Amino acid sequence: MDGPQAVHDSSRGRVNGSSSFQRIWDSLLAIRASTLPVQVVLRIHLTPATLPCLPEFLAQVRDTFLDDDRFSVNLRPVERRGGPNDESIEVLPWAERAKAVKALESALRSDPTAHEEPGHMDVCCAARPNSFVSEPTAALRSARWRSTIRRTPWDNCCRTA
Repeated sequence: MDGPQAVHDSSRGRVNGSSSFQRIWDSLLAIRASTLPVQVVLRIHLTPATLPCLPEFLAQVRDTFLDDDRFSVNLRPVERRGGPNDESIEVLPWAERAKAVKALESALRSDPTAHEEPGHMDVCCAARPNSFVSEPTAALRSARWRSTIRRTPWDNCCRTA
């Protein structure tokens, strides 16, 4: 999710013009009302433009979902990963990311003055239980394909020998 409904739908509207936010939110409410043994990680995307509206939105997420142990939140700065529109994507500067995430995490706590639990550590996104790493096909392993990949600091955290 990118933030409250107006923010989310401005970047992720559905083809038929209806609200993708509302569909997601209604599905989350249905899961919360169920007794399904699931784990839901709400990934909230961070950009410079969305930061101002996120504290209020995260408080709404907290009050609506986080009293249910099946729900958690993952705050993720948006990345440039290559592609034709890459340069048009507004991203948080690396130097500001940790500070922004830390500030927003306080909105997720019912007591904003409480500190984060000791031992918290951010890990590679592919190490999260809802992420998968797959082996590329022979065509994708070609030198031509590899040369088009833009490396980021996260790339090395998932590599194996």
